[in-house]
Amino acid sequence: MDILKEEFILWGVDFQRRCQKTNDYSRELFCSILTDSMCDRTTLLELLSVHLNTMENNTRLERLVEFKKTVYQFFDILQNQIRCFFADADEKNIKDFFDHFLIYLNGLYPHIVHSEIQKQAMTLAGRPPVERNIRQVCYNGLLLISRSLVKK
Repeated sequence: MDILKEEFILWGVDFQRRCQKTNDYSRELFCSILTDSMCDRTTLLELLSVHLNTMENNTRLERLVEFKKTVYQFFDILQNQIRCFFADADEKNIKDFFDHFLIYLNGLYPHIVHSEIQKQAMTLAGRPPVERNIRQVCYNGLLLISRSLVKK
């Protein structure tokens, strides 16, 4: 749990630093910055995809509360940057983005990174794994889920 907490803190600092370096608030740049910050946190992505539920259900309440506070601080940073990049987005669209982002965040890593036994099983089952670039997949997915933030 401590590693996850630290990863969220570092992600928030990194993401905010990257966003503050720009004055071009385009959807594409937002997705690019978020992609780069996510892909630099592969430990976080792996832990979220594999261990989050187990860790949360097997930790003391006080530690879980502290962890949740850290996660919510990151979400506040992300939400503030969404408001900078997508000034016209309404609250419903921001909430929809968050819902999709959380699902995407938890599912990205296991979809892209496979263990040797998983690769072998996929191959033996007739569907060999396809090597994918995590940055490209991440960016394309963020473009899709951020579409609702752009006023039509």
